Amino acid sequence: KAAVEGLKQERWSAAREWAEQRLAGSSFWLEIEPARRHEWELVQCAARFGEALQAAGRPLQGLNSLAEALEAYTGSAQGARRDGAQEVDRAHRHFEELRRRKLGTQLPHADDLWMAAGRLRALYREWADHLARDFARICDEEGLVPPAALQQRNLYEQVVHPLVQRSSTRCALFLVDALRYEMAAELAGNLEGPGATVHLGARLAELPTLTSVGMNAL
Repeated sequence: KAAVEGLKQERWSAAREWAEQRLAGSSFWLEIEPARRHEWELVQCAARFGEALQAAGRPLQGLNSLAEALEAYTGSAQGARRDGAQEVDRAHRHFEELRRRKLGTQLPHADDLWMAAGRLRALYREWADHLARDFARICDEEGLVPPAALQQRNLYEQVVHPLVQRSSTRCALFLVDALRYEMAAELAGNLEGPGATVHLGARLAELPTLTSVGMNAL
């Protein structure tokens, strides 16, 4: 009850710590009553989502270029995978996936968890609106077209074609519609292993961001 109340009061760190302690412990209640484990998993995921929102603030506020905006979202390091404002979108996706699978009326504290989920959704909507407005301001001031190295339409010429020219290797190009950067970062981590070298980069989509336009540009 205290952990769920912590979510409702936006005390994210406390709720997360309690959930992590409980899930990492040896309580037999979590084994014999799955609903308890589901609730703790929901509390943990929701708290991490709230922490990500709190830490991100308004990442594009005060920035002056599309390159700066891209770095603020993806992270400060080249090919960053656990950095930048992308953490908020990743946490949001994980939370919504878990909520859909485990937040049901059969849980003991379902009503309070639904209230906490609603509050998180409202906070995320506000955050995403600020992100969009701040990005639009940058586009108004700098223009809509980023430097050539960040343009989607140059991906083949700059990245794929040099690989195709290598006589000793084969190159496969996958076009995945609407693959968000945070999802690509997660995929890149899963692809790493012995004998595999994974590089991750980001580019800005063609405007308007419609499939017909983006695929045509590629």
